[in-house]
Amino acid sequence: MMKNKEATIEKIKQAALEEFYANGYAKASLRTICHRAGVTTGAMYFSFENKEALLRAILEPLVENYEKMLAKSMQIELENPSEGPEIDVYVMHKAQKRNDCHHGEGAGELLRRIPRAC
Repeated sequence: MMKNKEATIEKIKQAALEEFYANGYAKASLRTICHRAGVTTGAMYFSFENKEALLRAILEPLVENYEKMLAKSMQIELENPSEGPEIDVYVMHKAQKRNDCHHGEGAGELLRRIPRAC
């Protein structure tokens, strides 16, 4: 039973990622997300309180991964200051690859399109 719930949540998140990418957050439709995921709106609301919670569920793992890589990078730079610029480029490249692999093609692009004020 738990695997079904987890699979449903992942389908909803993937469908939401596609909808947010295609139409932006403000114009994204929860009905369209549910349709793409093949779930009822009730199933979506059972897992996510609202559209903001759904976006947060997509972005939080990405932000957490970035923060971990940034902390590692900062530690290495403190220990070896001359390696700082090379490590920064490597970490950013690694973060992009990890985000795209974890959430499907385009997750990194979605992050770049979200306004800085968010």
